[in-house]
Amino acid sequence: MSKTNKILSLEITRILASFMIVLAHTSAEGWYYTDLHSDSWMAMNVYDSFARIGLPLFFMISGAAILAKQEITVRYTLRKTSRLLAIYFIFYIFYTCGDIGFNGVKNPLRILERMITVYKPCYHLWYLIDLSLIYLLLPFIHNEIKTQNRKTIHYYLLLFVIFSVFLPSLSSLSFISPVLKSYIRPFLALQGLGYIGYFVLGWYLSGIPLEGKNKKLSVLILLIAVIGSGLATAFITRAISIKTGEPDERYYTAFSLFVFLEAISFFMLIRFITDKINGNEKLINLISSGTLFVYLIHPFLIIECKRHLNLLPSSYNLWISLPLISLAIWIIGEIMGIITKKIPVINKLL
Repeated sequence: MSKTNKILSLEITRILASFMIVLAHTSAEGWYYTDLHSDSWMAMNVYDSFARIGLPLFFMISGAAILAKQEITVRYTLRKTSRLLAIYFIFYIFYTCGDIGFNGVKNPLRILERMITVYKPCYHLWYLIDLSLIYLLLPFIHNEIKTQNRKTIHYYLLLFVIFSVFLPSLSSLSFISPVLKSYIRPFLALQGLGYIGYFVLGWYLSGIPLEGKNKKLSVLILLIAVIGSGLATAFITRAISIKTGEPDERYYTAFSLFVFLEAISFFMLIRFITDKINGNEKLINLISSGTLFVYLIHPFLIIECKRHLNLLPSSYNLWISLPLISLAIWIIGEIMGIITKKIPVINKLL
């Protein structure tokens, strides 16, 4: 794969991942109070199950793009980290002011007091903090990778799969005995390897050569893996939820076995599909440039579409309305992001 196509595959994956995140959060609207046996709840469940790979993909894309650099300095690391933290605090203030304002607080001093005393970031902003912490470790991670010590990298990825994916997935199974779970529990402390694992895994998978492989067969296998993993997440979630009598999202996590398998399969699937295909790079890069803003603003857009446009997925057939409303929200966010990127000073931040 050429360097151009390699970058193209990452940008296309980034675009699709940003839409998945919007779809997941749109599908979650009403997920907790809709009848578990209804067709509507199943629609939310299926779309949410397939879209849960959005954030793992974001970490993998960042790892693939950044760790491929020839050199990563402390200055570069601090600049990337400070940029993310600045974005975090800007949108923390934005969402906190909005939340307080919606609750009828108008006095600026009262708003400031609430912001200081009530720490309640919007549910999606944690991603910026986690990624900034990974950025702080970049010199160490990059240095190990540049030594080309494959055994060490394989060892780390094996630890990631065992302690962040396999053991937590095993522990969450309802038929596992309490005694076995008690033995597993101490090892879950190493689950923190998780998103660093996805970060390194993105770089590792992006370096696998595609030449000499049976492309059609590989695409078919990866497509089956993506569909199979997504459906497995959906049907296991439905079974557990019906058994417990309430929505259960334990298999939605980024470290659930099937979410993990779907994420890596999807990442490689896009690589195979975009290999040696000359796309419209300018258009793809333009759309990709708005994806971070889509991520930052989409919870606000979901709320506003419900409030002012009455765009409630539950008002229509959910199998049709959920992807369409998610697409509309994504497009609005993209347009806002692309326009925002044209503004001096702000474009350096986003």
